[in-house]
Amino acid sequence: MEVDRTPSVFVAILTYGEYSGLERTLKSVLRQDFPVAEVVVSDDGSGQEFPKEVIERYQARVSFRQNATNRGTVAHMNGLANSLRENYIKFISAGDAFSSTDALTRLVQCAEKQGALITTSQALVCDSTLEKRLYPFPRKKQLTSLNATAKEQFMYLAGENCISAVGTLFHREFFAKHDGFSEEYRLLEDWPAWLRETREGRRIGILPEVTCLYATGGISSQNADAFASEELRQDMLRCYEKEILPYEEWLPQSVLKKVRYRYALLQGMPEGGLMREYPLLHLRTIVKRGIKRWLISG
Repeated sequence: MEVDRTPSVFVAILTYGEYSGLERTLKSVLRQDFPVAEVVVSDDGSGQEFPKEVIERYQARVSFRQNATNRGTVAHMNGLANSLRENYIKFISAGDAFSSTDALTRLVQCAEKQGALITTSQALVCDSTLEKRLYPFPRKKQLTSLNATAKEQFMYLAGENCISAVGTLFHREFFAKHDGFSEEYRLLEDWPAWLRETREGRRIGILPEVTCLYATGGISSQNADAFASEELRQDMLRCYEKEILPYEEWLPQSVLKKVRYRYALLQGMPEGGLMREYPLLHLRTIVKRGIKRWLISG
């Protein structure tokens, strides 16, 4: 495969005191055929020390950093991007991994070809060891829908956050234009970023291929369930109120109904009210949750 070696990439491995999957993440990063300019493992103030044996094995090629206090996902990622000298930054959580040795090459090539500040791909959702592959995210149908104009992407993403953060690459210009991820949010860095980027007329680059493996039970999946964390639920409510609901006139009725249902769900509308106001959407949610639990537990 012909590779343009000009762009440079910084890889930031995010963790919060859970180091059991760190080494497999490091191995997958260091095996990439794209020459990574810098690799940093950054702990967001967990207070736990990195395993000495991991530092000894990788310190020649990797920097290890620890925040003095827990800053939250958004501020943590902004802090890493603030001093970015490379063209691109790839965030990946400890426990997750690239799916192949050419995954980063494919992401960079797609970003360069499409001229996107944000480029995304598919991830394979796996068990906590990455041994059992469960399902791809986003689904092919979702990726096809996202292969559209910036405005059409905004409308689709308002209805559902169907971009995989673990499969996403950022150009440094994204941070210059937006002054980083919005720190109005503590844990939710990705969805507000997709919505702002597309709302301002910049299309997200789409690579319809798997580039990453996503570990359920890891740090990235812990930030994925709005109902597992009150902080995240509040972030998502804020995202609806600031990034979506003020732009209702942009949305077709089918998307607007989905938006209002999910906002009501996050607000805690009782089951009876959800079934009365949004019967099909709520039944679909119940079925999806059941299937997801079955896949992960099975």
